[in-house]
Amino acid sequence: MKPTRRQSDSTGGTRLVAAPVGQPQRADEFALIFEALGESTRLAIMQLLPRQAVCKDMYNVVELAQELGLTQPTVSHHLKLLREARLVKCRRQCNSLFFYVNQPMVLRWMAETKKRFGCC
Repeated sequence: MKPTRRQSDSTGGTRLVAAPVGQPQRADEFALIFEALGESTRLAIMQLLPRQAVCKDMYNVVELAQELGLTQPTVSHHLKLLREARLVKCRRQCNSLFFYVNQPMVLRWMAETKKRFGCC
């Protein structure tokens, strides 16, 4: 998935657009991750998913929905937002997508947070 950033559109809203490759993380990209993590269901998904693409540990949408007690469309929506923020990756196996945490991205974001706010 390509890096994304939010951009104003003609209706006064915002939309995600591809960010130039190699460009430093902008404030809106950085904020997108806070936005993605700012919801308890998405945090729960992040906690359930494995940190590596290990087949036996990954979840598909149906399994995540059962584990969280949510509907499949709801889980799909949350996974879409996490993928747009590049926090989650997926791998296709047969007819299903299996999800896992994009650990390098999470670590980069945490390092950027520390750098920007001088904490930890």
